[in-house]
Amino acid sequence: MGGIQKDEPQGGADLFQFLNSMLQEVEGESGIPDVELRSKIEALRTETQKVPQASTSGVNEREVNNSLEFVSAKLAKVKAMLENVESDPDVKAILQDSAALWMPVITANADQRRAASSTSPGHQTPPSTK
Repeated sequence: MGGIQKDEPQGGADLFQFLNSMLQEVEGESGIPDVELRSKIEALRTETQKVPQASTSGVNEREVNNSLEFVSAKLAKVKAMLENVESDPDVKAILQDSAALWMPVITANADQRRAASSTSPGHQTPPSTK
């Protein structure tokens, strides 16, 4: 596999095009639709398209702690999943070759997500609540 080079992700569009092509390859080899993998890709798409709303009030310590606990639990699940595949050289090669696609998407801050979602096809600005 050759390295994939991309300077500017388009709200993850390149990542999901890559994931869908990999899914089609897997389904082509097995000859059956992979419903579980399709749902995971869609869940990832949904998560990466979420744009944090600008804070209108101060956040209290309890909310911060609850958020940190939630994120820590999610990270623990991801770590457990990664431990299962980290020794697979094929998985490592795919991740390394496609890092230019997925790293910017998963490391984007709130401002970058807002900018990406405003330029994504099909984006609609929510109505003002004022």
